[in-house]
Amino acid sequence: MEYRIDSYSGFNDYDPLLDTDDLKHDITLQQAVLKTSHGRRAPTSTQVGTQK
Repeated sequence: MEYRIDSYSGFNDYDPLLDTDDLKHDITLQQAVLKTSHGRRAPTSTQVGTQK
């Protein structure tokens, strides 16, 4: 029987803390971002004059 090392084992494994897929749905994070300078940036030229 031949023993081969799988060079790619664990390649797609990552720490769950690095999973960013659900950040846009994290209400606590979104509220925290709004309190930072990044969340209070001036609107871009495409957003100026538009109504929500």
